[in-house]
Amino acid sequence: MAVRTTDTEVKAILLGQYDLSGEPALTAFIATASSLTDYVDTCDTLNELSTATLELIERWLAAHYYAHADQLAQSKSTGDASSSFQGVTGKGLESTQYGQTAINLDITGCLAKKNREMVEGKVKAGITWLGKAKSDQTEYVDRD
Repeated sequence: MAVRTTDTEVKAILLGQYDLSGEPALTAFIATASSLTDYVDTCDTLNELSTATLELIERWLAAHYYAHADQLAQSKSTGDASSSFQGVTGKGLESTQYGQTAINLDITGCLAKKNREMVEGKVKAGITWLGKAKSDQTEYVDRD
């Protein structure tokens, strides 16, 4: 499917977090967001998401992917320079406010489910005992 959002719309979300001096292209982040938004669109079997909502999801996802490439400042200092950054690794889309907003915009829950799969893994391994409980087993006295 075609890209739904634009550089200008993504920059509007990023506000002061966008690198105005370098003005990096957002094309790659938008393309990545578009791919995931296409997936969300295929999950929407009840057509609950409007075209406008899908564009918003894509916009917020693009901002999320940009934030991972150019870590967002949580705090800054000057004079002996200091900085700390936002985000928690291993949280997938929940690691930025932008990804959290994209999840909230998706009322189908598809994006939240996909995020859980990305963070926790898609398949959980397990083991189940199929035999009888020891108390239900026949006692064998003479086993010759």
